[in-house]
Amino acid sequence: MEINLPASIKKVGMDAFVCNARRDKIQDMNINMTTIPEGLALAIIRPGNIHRTRCINVHIDNQDGIFNFVLPCSISATASVYGAYSNIVNVFNQMAYRGHDKKLWNLKCLETAYLHASYPRYVYVVAYKTYRKTKNKYTKEFLADRQKYVAKAIALEMEEKDFIDFVKLDFINLKYDADIVKCLEKQNWNVALAYMLNEEKEKDSTGNTFVI
Repeated sequence: MEINLPASIKKVGMDAFVCNARRDKIQDMNINMTTIPEGLALAIIRPGNIHRTRCINVHIDNQDGIFNFVLPCSISATASVYGAYSNIVNVFNQMAYRGHDKKLWNLKCLETAYLHASYPRYVYVVAYKTYRKTKNKYTKEFLADRQKYVAKAIALEMEEKDFIDFVKLDFINLKYDADIVKCLEKQNWNVALAYMLNEEKEKDSTGNTFVI
């Protein structure tokens, strides 16, 4: 879904772009803008443990620069208690207010918003989508450190090509994992399985050979 917000829109209402539909495969949303309307964060994300994997891709292109952020549509209730939700709201408000010093913008809060997604699998999905979109260094480290969990989340929530692209990243060295193999076999992702086993050079740490 693509939305181009005209500069004439100065304010958007709470939950204006939040999808409440309880169904699988809800499309990610791309929101493009040159000016940031008041209430943007309140319009696109919601606190609460909502179990869905939709992402909001925010693209801002104005005199302050070009910014790309990938946000989960729902922030965990626990993170909200500790201020993650309000921090995201505040950073967008700072960016919208032209008199605010750009040096004080806490952009890392938006760049790593995936950390506060509403449940663990969602965290990994949003993190992967964030890296694909932004190549953010913090996200690269996150994916490398948690590659097993990210791979399983991709296998459960995304498409086979997404899994293959993840395994092919130069900083990913995915080891053989029975749970991931089971997920791939269940979905008949034979090409993805071949890529994963190839990363292990067809052997696990015990020296056993895998047959594709």
